[in-house]
Amino acid sequence: MNIIADLHTHNGEVCGHATGSTYEMLQHISKLGIFMLANTDHRIVCDNTPVSYFMNNLKRPKELHGVRLLNGVEVDIGDYEGLLMMETSDLLKLDWVIASMHGGVYPVV
Repeated sequence: MNIIADLHTHNGEVCGHATGSTYEMLQHISKLGIFMLANTDHRIVCDNTPVSYFMNNLKRPKELHGVRLLNGVEVDIGDYEGLLMMETSDLLKLDWVIASMHGGVYPVV
């Protein structure tokens, strides 16, 4: 199998269950031949990360070390109707959005 992209990553800049920075990940995966990385830190699970963090990520270069960087978020689904726990206007500014359900954000049955 030839892995060409990693579209679900967290980094130590925000998320307590990850290590390394986005720039360190880009540098490392460029050596592995991966050409795309999506930075998808949690919006809610890791200390309710402020929306400003994700908007500031948009200022990062779109490519570094030959790897295309997608700025995104892992946003929680907040109810059974599919409400996402981040404003639609903010989500539309990002390159990549992962919608997930985590215990403690909304009761999973």
